[in-house]
Amino acid sequence: MLRHQRQKHPDDDESPRQYSCQFCSKTFRYEANLRKHQKLHTPTWTCGICGRSGFKNSAELFLDKIQDTDWQEFVRRQKPNSKWRVSLLCNVALHIYKVTEQPIGRGKRLPSFIVENRGLDALESNYNTGQVYEDSFCYFRCLARHKGYHLKNLEKKAKLLRAEYLNSLPENQRKNEDGVRLSDLYYLDKLFGVNTLVYTLEQCGPSQKPIATLLHRPAKVLSKA
Repeated sequence: MLRHQRQKHPDDDESPRQYSCQFCSKTFRYEANLRKHQKLHTPTWTCGICGRSGFKNSAELFLDKIQDTDWQEFVRRQKPNSKWRVSLLCNVALHIYKVTEQPIGRGKRLPSFIVENRGLDALESNYNTGQVYEDSFCYFRCLARHKGYHLKNLEKKAKLLRAEYLNSLPENQRKNEDGVRLSDLYYLDKLFGVNTLVYTLEQCGPSQKPIATLLHRPAKVLSKA
């Protein structure tokens, strides 16, 4: 049962996070989870000519796992006491389901290359109290900062901006509002007169620069001309 809880419900475990990743500073409660995570920082291919190394994306890794698995043996293990024996697998179906859109907010701790960057306002914690944010109001804090408000007054202004957003929604949508999603950004851009771009940042190794990938662009960007 303990093994099941560690693997399936790691966030519900109350033991201290004593194992830290040397590449991204992410912490884990168990060394096995740390070793599993560190594989993400290990190059999955290396060129024999120039020595350049790189990483396969999740889809490529998944296909590799499918090819490397003995599926007849896998099926046999599902019912080892059966008198039936599988002699041939002639058809495989792969189903991909879109992940439900989640509110924009902080997940775990932000990586060090963001928090320690003096050119960025990471907005990871409250400027006045030092407490790490655990809500989904990141968008409104960023908007308040964009409008020029100091970090000391950020919380008050963020709440006012959120209230303005909620008041603009139909009453039946206000009750279900638990945070801003990517699909809401087009409406918010129009409401507040801004152009929002969202990027994902990924650092694959300690000596490699973070890779930025554009995740969302505004519906219309005004040119300077």
